[in-house]
Amino acid sequence: MWISTTWAGGDDYSTSDATIQFADDEPIAESSDLEIFRASLCDGWHAMADGDPALALPLIDEALEGLSDVGLPWLLRSMGRVMVEDVEGAAEDIAIAIELDPSLLSVRWSEQRILGDSAPSIRALLWSKLELDPADVSAALMIGVLSLLSSEVADAPARGALSELLLEGHGNQTTIALHSALRGEDVQEPSEAALWLTDPDCSRLLEVMP
Repeated sequence: MWISTTWAGGDDYSTSDATIQFADDEPIAESSDLEIFRASLCDGWHAMADGDPALALPLIDEALEGLSDVGLPWLLRSMGRVMVEDVEGAAEDIAIAIELDPSLLSVRWSEQRILGDSAPSIRALLWSKLELDPADVSAALMIGVLSLLSSEVADAPARGALSELLLEGHGNQTTIALHSALRGEDVQEPSEAALWLTDPDCSRLLEVMP
């Protein structure tokens, strides 16, 4: 069990280097790089869920320095980037996440615990971009991801938007994979990292991060 000292609950954050405390009789003063990366990911998730993507993104960037071969950190950074209206960057990150772990598309998350109160405004932004440019692959991709992951939003509108995009000859391998997932095809057994999205908790990162 470890506890990040960069997050103490609520809005009490510190941007100093992360340290890890173990629940043993004797605390360990220094932690490995991997533990620091995990702590940064935890802190980034907390900041994002509290509605502070500006704080979250540098923390997730730090986590990706050591966890770039795992899909979950890329997915979380994708959500942070779409929160700051970097839709193209968010789409790039989610494509990497899905390539590394396609089973991330096999779960439904608790939207409030990942995006805080930002989800409705994010969806409004994405739909407005798609209305201005129906060939906006990045906006359509992120609409599809948010619809697929959320248990609170119907899949049909996003599935329709992606279908139209693909029929017009736009899209890419990621949009094709996402469209299949929205149709209920090629459903994969969720990885431990994917299941983390259904019940996010910092201590569980020890189990799902390599």
